[in-house]
Amino acid sequence: MSKKKINFFFTVLKITNDIFAVALTFVIAYEMKFRWLIHLSDVDAYPDIYIDLYLHVLWLIVIIWILSFVISGLYKEYSGPLKWMNEIKAILKGAVFATIQTFAFTFIFDGLPQSRYVIVYSLPVSIITLIASHWFINKLKSFMLKHNIGNMKAVVIGVNEKGQEIAEKMILYPDIGFNYAGTISDVIPEKLRYHLKTNFKHLGIIKDYKRILEKIDADALFVAEEDIDQKFLNKIIIYCKENDIFLRMIPTKYQFKTGSMDFDDLDGIPLIGITYLSISRWRCFVKRSFDLALVIPLIILTSPLYLILALLVRLSSEGPVLYKQERVTKNGKVFWFLKFRSMYIDAEVESGPTYSTKDQKDRTTKIGNFLRKTS
Repeated sequence: MSKKKINFFFTVLKITNDIFAVALTFVIAYEMKFRWLIHLSDVDAYPDIYIDLYLHVLWLIVIIWILSFVISGLYKEYSGPLKWMNEIKAILKGAVFATIQTFAFTFIFDGLPQSRYVIVYSLPVSIITLIASHWFINKLKSFMLKHNIGNMKAVVIGVNEKGQEIAEKMILYPDIGFNYAGTISDVIPEKLRYHLKTNFKHLGIIKDYKRILEKIDADALFVAEEDIDQKFLNKIIIYCKENDIFLRMIPTKYQFKTGSMDFDDLDGIPLIGITYLSISRWRCFVKRSFDLALVIPLIILTSPLYLILALLVRLSSEGPVLYKQERVTKNGKVFWFLKFRSMYIDAEVESGPTYSTKDQKDRTTKIGNFLRKTS
């Protein structure tokens, strides 16, 4: 099983786990509210509250929560010494955001839990459940990697101290996810680190890196050679991007135009990688769906306020309620921008367009002046 396949497998496993975990969380939260906590007080049970009322809307709650986790970055592949802490952070962020979203949806859909306590109780329960289950899944993945299931076939460029250290780490600790396939260098070193003496493989010289990587079907490349010029290094970066090869380099003084740098490590060895600023269609779809899921409820909730403001604008002076203006995006795309009118009609006929100043009373209506100060 390749690294991509094993990562995909564990991503699907985590999503499946989270679907059941979220559903279980709300069942536990229901029991806490209407069963367990009642026994600790003198309050009578709620005979009219049945768990069936909650079970038939669990699908909607699960969708809200899973989308929240996708946006929080829970299902991305973390690396480095803080990868577990970053995953916990994503769980916390996603759970809090999902709780807020669930609260918002209760004002729109009557079928969602009307007891806010059930939603409140679900937050700590979900955090504990998800952290525990993700820890177990990560341990299972680590076990598979230790037994060379799903590791990436990795090549190192450079036989200096850093290059040998990187290769040795792969040999000693297969659970970090890499299998040492060999080293590319212009010279064969006279001295090798202890664990490389019987495992060192010289694959060829640096200028032949493309042929070598294609021949052994490499999944990852680590550049430790310090004497490579920036132009040649940029070619390596572009090649790795085009061929979907995982790339990490020792820290360098060069700046790259192919993407932004991110910092990583290999069992304590500091490395840098190149993050390509692109968003997949799937992530665009999820982001757009989540934006709409957040904005539409907020628009509905604040619609009475908009109606009041529209009435005040109309009563303050003659003219349309909304002001339409042409705007330009960063990439030069033109779009129309709508906002509540804050100025009198024809306020700039004599003076022409002018810069905004603190004193706007002669140009703006009373409600318009208020809108400008509070916007």
